[in-house]
Amino acid sequence: MRRLLIALSLLIVTTGFVSAQTEYVDVVYLKNGSVIKGVIIEQVIGESIKIETADGSTFVFSMDQVVKIAKEKKTPAGEPVVEKQQSDEALAQLRTLIHNNAFRDSAGRDQMKRLVSQVTMNERSMLYVNNRKNDAGVSFGLNFLLYSLGSWIQGDYTAAIINDVILIAGAALMASGYTEYYDYYYGYYYTETNDLFYIGLGIVVGGWVSNLIAPFTFQKKWNNDLRLSLGLEVAVRPNHEYYSLAQVPTKLRLMNGDQNSSGLSVELNLLSVSY
Repeated sequence: MRRLLIALSLLIVTTGFVSAQTEYVDVVYLKNGSVIKGVIIEQVIGESIKIETADGSTFVFSMDQVVKIAKEKKTPAGEPVVEKQQSDEALAQLRTLIHNNAFRDSAGRDQMKRLVSQVTMNERSMLYVNNRKNDAGVSFGLNFLLYSLGSWIQGDYTAAIINDVILIAGAALMASGYTEYYDYYYGYYYTETNDLFYIGLGIVVGGWVSNLIAPFTFQKKWNNDLRLSLGLEVAVRPNHEYYSLAQVPTKLRLMNGDQNSSGLSVELNLLSVSY
């Protein structure tokens, strides 16, 4: 009798678990805007993911193609999905605004702040992670090799133009900073540098220093403007001691889905102040 009761209890628990599982579907959001719904049948952490859709089709994506991975409740036939549609539309608009660098001016930031309330914190965090600048070191090296090249590539056109103008102005002063003299005793002309040459040299050196600092200044302002426009008090970045960038979507999902102490631990490891 006891064995029968235990068997019935296990059957009830298993049935309830399977029923709960079938109410949800895995959803993979891709960087190209596609959304794939189905069941994740294989996942190599940090490398790839395989998902099978309801019609039996199988798709494999590398993790650098993935924006986020989530579980969503299946929508019964005929049930309205207005709220989800609004969230998706707001997310698409935010991506467009970020692509157009709207967060770099006050009007664009205000427009983004009106949209961020319609998307989840996880989605905002992933927008930040996917669009933040982290190339100041490379731009510094390029600027060192060729004046302002790194700033042009980084997208800091204002600093690039200003530094180029400074270089041209300084070079022009240096070129005109020579005075020609004639030596009547020996009968030949010779030149000597004057004050304009040294003023021009000072301008060129100052511009060179500014040219090397510009990538770091631009990166800090870019990331700060983006963070504030997305309504993030702290910036999200992967803690490489615990997981790589490709694992961030899973970690973010755990934060939302798990409110116990382990979920809090993930959040503390994930969030850090960043510029």
